Amino acid sequence: MYAAFVHSHLNFISHYFFSGTKSEQKTLKKIQKRALRAVENVSTFSHTAQIFKKLNILPIEKLAEYNIFKFMYRLNGYSEMKSIFPYWQNKTAQFHLRNSHHYEIPKIKPYLMSKNLPISIYPRIFNRYIDIFTPNIGYGDQWAKLKEHLIDEYLESNKCTSAKTCFVCKKAQILSPDNAKNEKLQRIKELITKKGTRKRLKYNNLRTRYIKHVKQ
Repeated sequence: MYAAFVHSHLNFISHYFFSGTKSEQKTLKKIQKRALRAVENVSTFSHTAQIFKKLNILPIEKLAEYNIFKFMYRLNGYSEMKSIFPYWQNKTAQFHLRNSHHYEIPKIKPYLMSKNLPISIYPRIFNRYIDIFTPNIGYGDQWAKLKEHLIDEYLESNKCTSAKTCFVCKKAQILSPDNAKNEKLQRIKELITKKGTRKRLKYNNLRTRYIKHVKQ
């Protein structure tokens, strides 16, 4: 169900994910997390990092990096494709350096660089993961290893470190049935105490007035 109705659409637009606005990216992340929570049948405010790991599903931002890297890797391997994209070229130097297989980042205006357009974000993603990907070649499915690395990378940066300071954990605790029941009992106790105090004050006032009346 997830693969048919959610993943297919996210995979289709993943190449242009980073070119979208922050609000558009946030909406896509919410949709994906909501779908995963529905698949796992967990509460609305449950953490999703472990669910991504359990189901071996890439978060949308990591899915975008995965597909972009795959595109750039194939581009790097086929000289015919390089002629179609002349603005992405390997670094040139007099000597063979360890990062000579990296791509040059095209020089564009600073305000365009901040928009994460394909012309700048694609080579940056390729340079980020090529040194991790290359040693895996010849040892099983290197693409599966890269996917596992991306999921672990996401899990490491999004795991819950403390239930006391975590917003999601606090929200889930507030909305839990046991906590709601305890809060209701506490409100009832406070209401009984408040009404009892009022009745006690009313009784004391009546007693004081009666004593004054008797003395007169």
